[in-house]
Amino acid sequence: LDGAFEACEARLIQHWRALWRTGNDLAKTIMENREVLEATKTFTAGNEETSPLARLTAEVKGQLERLGYGTFSADTASFDVALDGRRVNLRGFKIERGSNNVAANGTYELPADLKSFGQAPVDARFTIAAPAVKEFGIGARGAVLEGTIKGSGSVRLVSGKLDGDVSIEGSEFLFGAFTADRLLIKAAAKQGEVEIEDFVLQINEQDRIALAGKVEMSKPNEYEGAVLVRVQDLSKFQPLLEILGQQKAISGDIHLELNSKGTIETMRHEGTVSLNSSGVTFGETQISAIRLEGRFT
Repeated sequence: LDGAFEACEARLIQHWRALWRTGNDLAKTIMENREVLEATKTFTAGNEETSPLARLTAEVKGQLERLGYGTFSADTASFDVALDGRRVNLRGFKIERGSNNVAANGTYELPADLKSFGQAPVDARFTIAAPAVKEFGIGARGAVLEGTIKGSGSVRLVSGKLDGDVSIEGSEFLFGAFTADRLLIKAAAKQGEVEIEDFVLQINEQDRIALAGKVEMSKPNEYEGAVLVRVQDLSKFQPLLEILGQQKAISGDIHLELNSKGTIETMRHEGTVSLNSSGVTFGETQISAIRLEGRFT
């Protein structure tokens, strides 16, 4: 091989120079757009018994534009994340579409033992400001969801126990020819117990669907809750069924009240049920009346 390098030296240097210029161009492009994408990693010396994550710092910022998935679309999605040892800090995440935006931030403590991934401390918050939901383009079969939504919430996980709260309000919904006046969601969690204070879909002044209750997140998952369905004219749901691909005509009225408690893990339930309905039709099926009052265990 004597003399082989000398024989190829001129060609190697020529290709190396081209590769070096290409690398410089890539680095220059990144450095000139630090507001769009910036990342740094620093390793420091540490004890061999220390988790590698404890010696890692990182920062990642980014922005995506013209997002789309199915009918959904957004103008931008931006994020700003920092890692300091095992602490992940989501300093900002935002999706924007026209006059609407959804934002979140929070922290997460990576566990030393990945088996405890779901028990690690979390502290996160979110906000929703969507005065024109239609701009997101969410829909199906040519129908686009319209309305307004605003809300906020927080989620905390401390010693494996869930804490937090959620509050969401919406109004003036239109989906095809289906309309609903108001949506209200209020829920809170404390020491692992989740309570749904309000979940109400108000169709109009007379008709609504509502539920409330609470459940323990730890086994055996004890719960208690109530469901109310009061609709004087089921044909109001006809446009929604057609969007979902169901063409059979529906009509009639229904009044359902259900109260139940028990444990989810052991499938133990007890409660009361009341159902009154009349003049129900669904396609060719016709039911003149239903009257049901009872208890179950």
